[in-house]
Amino acid sequence: MKTDNPTLLTLLTTPRTKRYIADLFIITLSAGTVARLTNASSNISNGADTYLSGTSFSGVPFIQRGPVRQARGLEISTCEVRLLCGDKASLWGESATMQAARGVFDGARLLVFRAIMATYGTIEGLIPWFSGVISEARVTQDTINMTVKSDLEQLNGPFPRMRYGETCQHVLYDSGCALSRTTFTQTGSITSATTITATISGTAAGQVDDYWNDGVIAFSDGQQRMVADWDTTTNIVTWTQPLDTAPSGSVSLYPGCDKLSKTCHEKFNNLLKFRGQPVAPAKGT
Repeated sequence: MKTDNPTLLTLLTTPRTKRYIADLFIITLSAGTVARLTNASSNISNGADTYLSGTSFSGVPFIQRGPVRQARGLEISTCEVRLLCGDKASLWGESATMQAARGVFDGARLLVFRAIMATYGTIEGLIPWFSGVISEARVTQDTINMTVKSDLEQLNGPFPRMRYGETCQHVLYDSGCALSRTTFTQTGSITSATTITATISGTAAGQVDDYWNDGVIAFSDGQQRMVADWDTTTNIVTWTQPLDTAPSGSVSLYPGCDKLSKTCHEKFNNLLKFRGQPVAPAKGT
């Protein structure tokens, strides 16, 4: 049900009245962390909340959405949402694409409001436009494409929500995992590099083979990439997507996780928080 206020109703029904319209997006992760974005050309404030615009050089993803069907009755609606990230766009202090690849958006909620303004930046009213759960987040080099299904989709979901399986159902470094990314971050220096590999020295170079795999390497210019391979014999780290130019200077790395109990125990010493069932009987047993 959509509600309005008298000021908004007057603005919408008065002919030849100039008005501005923008979408406001609220993304809430399963851990409770919130991001507020807008597709407007500049940031928009609503009370104490600021919705960030992903304009050029802002460091914030630019958000777009597809059409949404509005209908009476019970109907599962779908909304396609795109985050244009570039090389340096981040959310919550970390590369947005790296987080999406790790599954941070799994089960996150999305709220969309349509803001109506008589004067740009001054919101006369908000119209609830769409709400749902992110069912899929597909990552390309600099874009996150998300499929969001309305709340009615939850009626088709499995019960219970957490199902038996070999792999952990937590996202690495979230509140369920309870590990601190800062604790596992180590630094190093680049001694030579190409656009997709680097030879490093320093603390980070002391880890065993594959330790940094599926983790993230952050460069001194702010760019980040997911680590594809770490070779301790040659001290060469390889990342998944090439940079425009070969990097130099310092780097910081933190490890990824394959969600297996052995990795949780031997790499992170966090088996008490492991949320998987590695000895569960196979399906059909």
